[in-house]
Amino acid sequence: MKWMMVVTLLLRWSIVSSEAKPNWRPILRMKDLDDDASDKTYYFLGNSVTRSYAFTLCSMLSKIDYIPDRFIQRDLCGNSNFPHPGEVRARGCRAQCGENVSVVFGWKNTVSSHLSSDFRDVCEIPEDSNIPESSKFRRTLGCLRRIFRSACANDVLVVGSLALDDRLFGETHHLHFQHLDRFGELALRATTHADLESIILMLRRAFPGNRVLWHSYPNLDFSRDTKVDCVRVRCDLMYAKINELVDASIRKLSVSMNVSFVSLWDIQARRLDEYDDMIHHSGKLARDIMIKLLQWNQECRASFLDPTCNDDDC
Repeated sequence: MKWMMVVTLLLRWSIVSSEAKPNWRPILRMKDLDDDASDKTYYFLGNSVTRSYAFTLCSMLSKIDYIPDRFIQRDLCGNSNFPHPGEVRARGCRAQCGENVSVVFGWKNTVSSHLSSDFRDVCEIPEDSNIPESSKFRRTLGCLRRIFRSACANDVLVVGSLALDDRLFGETHHLHFQHLDRFGELALRATTHADLESIILMLRRAFPGNRVLWHSYPNLDFSRDTKVDCVRVRCDLMYAKINELVDASIRKLSVSMNVSFVSLWDIQARRLDEYDDMIHHSGKLARDIMIKLLQWNQECRASFLDPTCNDDDC
């Protein structure tokens, strides 16, 4: 019976071609989730951590305990780190996760006004990258609109991407595969130089749904840093600053935009023992984080009427 449930969940997921998170306790009940999720699609943009939240939500909605591990998730979403030349590189996946409820994931580790050089990105720079600088914004916006072409007013978008100026990463993908220390240094510089408000507005313009929930870049478990990827204080400061910049930019926007920044660092920092490695986490921690995000959406949905609603209120 367990294997039947596992196969059922795996078969729900289909590849989407790029062509085509201190005192909080989860209080959201499954009945609340069922009621809130009716006739809704949850979109997720981000990296493998955000992807695990998408799979976790689908499991919750499907009432199946099994959640595929990170490597199966990667395979189901058609994304390999080093695809063979000429391979069709789909960069996302979609699943029916309950009656009239869908979950869609698209790989987007960075969100920028300019096309990304990360070949995993759903809006990657095409092989013929000799395109005018002025058209890159239009291409990014057009790509996002294609991703959300079926989105409706009732839908929700969860973002775990870094908002930054992708031009600082150049037009080759290798800078996206640095150690976390070096990547964080580049990302902080690119975030500091970016027009973050314009990037967030671009994403909001492209997504017609009810709310955008932008979660923090994950807290790191340095005890699992077997490759000495990071100096703890240095990495903590860099990624905390990146989160702070995005949070501040979102707070500057009109509250009627329905964009919220949700910091997951507190819950992650208290439960680092549940991490799978330095950054990834699954199981009950991922489930409780997903509940926190849904609880935020449910309880702070009317926050545009109350600008004081922040992460501590939910």
